[in-house]
Amino acid sequence: MEEKVKRTSGSWNQLVEREEALVWLGFYRRSRNPAFAQTLIEQLDQDPELKSRHAALYLRCVHIVASNHERQDRAQHAGGLLRRLASAVLLGPWRWLGGWTNYLAMIMAASVAPYEEPAKAQLRKARKSKPRSAAARYKEASGGQARAAGGDK
Repeated sequence: MEEKVKRTSGSWNQLVEREEALVWLGFYRRSRNPAFAQTLIEQLDQDPELKSRHAALYLRCVHIVASNHERQDRAQHAGGLLRRLASAVLLGPWRWLGGWTNYLAMIMAASVAPYEEPAKAQLRKARKSKPRSAAARYKEASGGQARAAGGDK
């Protein structure tokens, strides 16, 4: 009778060991997931004996987490390059045209000039002078007779 109990407990221990081995194999498979690998690292760091017994799993998890960080850094870098390229291609022409708006504003201000002065002379003045506000250009074009905002009535 005693032998039967020993056999049963021995086979039970073997069964438990086999199941544990299957669970650890499952950990190896699931350690491809960086979040799961990070959890395993934290658990193995808490138990030095388990960490030494399953050193390969620990190193695999560390490698998975590190490669995931590298992959995220590369993706972030590529995303930044793509954003800058898209900005240059899609917004570049509009920015270039934005430089022309000041020039076009000067041409329009020159065309509003008094009749006595030819437009070509106004354009030459506008090109040589620094850009000014529209109010200052209007005041200059009207010969200084424009009223200041909120002036006497």
